[in-house]
Amino acid sequence: MVNKDNIILKIWEDNQIVDKIFWEKIDKKIILESDSNLKYLVISNDCDIDVEFFCNWNNSYCKVYGIFFSKNKKEIKWNISVNLSSNYAKTDIYLLWFVADDWIIKVRWNINIDKSVMWVSGHLLQENIILWKNIKIDTTPVLNVSSNDVSASHWAKIQKLDTDKLFYMMSKWLSDDKSKEIIIKWYIDYILGDLIFDDSQKQEIENLILNTLLSKNDR
Repeated sequence: MVNKDNIILKIWEDNQIVDKIFWEKIDKKIILESDSNLKYLVISNDCDIDVEFFCNWNNSYCKVYGIFFSKNKKEIKWNISVNLSSNYAKTDIYLLWFVADDWIIKVRWNINIDKSVMWVSGHLLQENIILWKNIKIDTTPVLNVSSNDVSASHWAKIQKLDTDKLFYMMSKWLSDDKSKEIIIKWYIDYILGDLIFDDSQKQEIENLILNTLLSKNDR
């Protein structure tokens, strides 16, 4: 099943969109008009994601977050694209993956900057946090830049949970799982802190991710 949606943010509109995708593929297009701002968060475990943003008017700003987590042994595909085609348009993308055993992850995330636009900014960051050992990641960060007056960058990194921090916390009589929970929660809170949630919503998201990642099954 595919969840398709087209959204238009009107002039001067500020908005926050949160997609929690767990059972169906998402295929979405979001258009930002002049002076509109969007903070978009997608949270998913084992579903394919295809989201495209269009900043077609001046001063539109699109900030995209993604949190992915699962222990299912299947191939996952994420495609996230932002098109900047007007002056002063900008985007920041931050994708966070908690990577478990036997995953096959294919990520394509790109920013397209049109010719002759000015004062445009586009930056991409992907962090892959490895929780176990056997993984395969195919990451393709793409910057299609056709203008000179831009600020653009992409950065992707793969790392394990900080062993020094784990050792320190366990030396304070915290369990291995509790130590991992604290570090994972820090990453989640970093993203959620830039969005508007009440305490119960935030706790629900944290519990969902932590319970999946730190459950004893299939380790």
